[in-house]
Amino acid sequence: MAALTEVQAKSAPIISRIENEAVRIGALKLVERCYNRGVEIRITQGLRTIEEQNSLYAQGRTIFTGPIVTNARGGQSYHNFSLAIDFVLIRGGYDMKYDGDCDGIADWVEVVTEAKALGFAWGGDWKSFKDNPHFEMTFGLSLADLRAGKRPTSTQILKAVSKMNALEEKEAQGMSVELEKKFYEFKKATEAQLKAQEEDIKALKKRAAMPEWADDLLSEMKLRKLITTSNDKGYEFSTMAQMLKNSGLLSEAFLKHAADINAKGSKGI
Repeated sequence: MAALTEVQAKSAPIISRIENEAVRIGALKLVERCYNRGVEIRITQGLRTIEEQNSLYAQGRTIFTGPIVTNARGGQSYHNFSLAIDFVLIRGGYDMKYDGDCDGIADWVEVVTEAKALGFAWGGDWKSFKDNPHFEMTFGLSLADLRAGKRPTSTQILKAVSKMNALEEKEAQGMSVELEKKFYEFKKATEAQLKAQEEDIKALKKRAAMPEWADDLLSEMKLRKLITTSNDKGYEFSTMAQMLKNSGLLSEAFLKHAADINAKGSKGI
């Protein structure tokens, strides 16, 4: 992906002309939010003057170049009142099935989802002459209202902007809660792992330490030269020595018998 600043620069000239603050901020946020989802878009239309609208309406009709792209004459589009935007996928163009970020969701669907979350209505939801690249904020005003001179109030605009900011604050809090949850789970797992390691260390120390009851026994075995290894300490070694003693293999009679056999040249006991 290109850097966010590069993607934003592609839409900057169009967005800068949008007069309605809520629509302008919404367009800026839409570009950024889509980018954060791995989808790069470009805003292709914002404010469209009456003259520009009439010229666009003539395309495919009185001007026989290109297809018909709008049924709206000048004054019959929310673009004419700076309340609408159009977009295109930088990768994928107008292919509504294109999934450039390979997340299993068509990039177009991701853009529509983000736009609706910001408060835009989508032209793809229209019952007739669907306008899939189109988003608008009407503020409850009809085109007839707008042609009559009515405009969104400052209170309506502020409310729309506040809603966008509240959305991002909520998402930030959700991310914070999710990160806190993951940290808690990580901490819990780490503590469990450390506890297990402590138990292992205790067990190792226990096995490495020679119990007090073995002192006399091992000393006796050393005197009789029964211990020939330097590793004559530890729980396992002491336990084995005690087992030998308990079985009678370290008794005076057995040791004397073994010595007599060795003296006669026997190779075994």
